[in-house]
Amino acid sequence: MGFLDLNAAILLVAIALGVKAPLNILIVIPILLFLKACICITDIGSIFDLIAVALIVLSIFFALPSWILFISAALIGFKGLRSF
Repeated sequence: MGFLDLNAAILLVAIALGVKAPLNILIVIPILLFLKACICITDIGSIFDLIAVALIVLSIFFALPSWILFISAALIGFKGLRSF
């Protein structure tokens, strides 16, 4: 489960830096992260997952501020490292 969090963190950093990620990655990672977050929705980590899902999906359509993406990437990345 931590591996998925680290992938989401890397994706958020890539989006913040302006890297064009393939659309299938921008769709698959949020779907998997959403399904993982639905396992235990009352956990604070699941709420971070849902926020990351929302940011990734919104970044497909809008240009989000990079500082928001970096902060959420740090939170998801630390959560992913804690899971190992």
